[in-house]
Amino acid sequence: CGNWNWGENCDMSCNCTQSNTLVCEKYQGSCFCQFNFEGSLCEKEKDLCAIYTPCGEHSDCISTKDHYECQCHQGYRNSLYNSLICEACSGWTYGFHCNTSCSCLIDNTQSCDIVNGNCTCKPGFESINCELDVNECNQSSNPCAGNLQCYNTYGGFLCTEQLVYVRVTLNQSDLGAYEKDIVDNFQDTLKTYMNWFIYWTYTKIIHKNTEHG
Repeated sequence: CGNWNWGENCDMSCNCTQSNTLVCEKYQGSCFCQFNFEGSLCEKEKDLCAIYTPCGEHSDCISTKDHYECQCHQGYRNSLYNSLICEACSGWTYGFHCNTSCSCLIDNTQSCDIVNGNCTCKPGFESINCELDVNECNQSSNPCAGNLQCYNTYGGFLCTEQLVYVRVTLNQSDLGAYEKDIVDNFQDTLKTYMNWFIYWTYTKIIHKNTEHG
């Protein structure tokens, strides 16, 4: 008999779905299906994912005509060493197959969401891409304890002793020389006065008082 005939005289035609069938049995016309098909005529495709449950976490099993594959969820990609395993995105990437680069400013960012790419900023930074410095000194609650003065820095703040104000009364004719001497000495004094690790600054007020006799 030919491939798709059966019976004593090979005059019976097989009813198998030929594309899904390995062999049509010659005596009774029974269909022997390919491994991924079933049914008396090999007309039904097997759900390979339901049979083998091959995929791990963070993935969906997709059954096709002759095989299955593991499709990773957003934020994951197939392992280079095992295509059935999905690994979380790394290297500041996100989305399907980790094909999209995060837009966060990396130095200011704590993490990039592997699903949607949202940036979680490090303390001291804000905005969509963590590109803006937070001025902690402008917030409603003073971050510095007691009478310490708050100074904003890039990514943080410093607390210093309250500023010292100098009030000097001089004659108009002597103002230039005295002012220079006071300012020079004041810088050195203030550096010593403040803690070594704190940014120092000073403000001077010169009160010009010219007396008229």
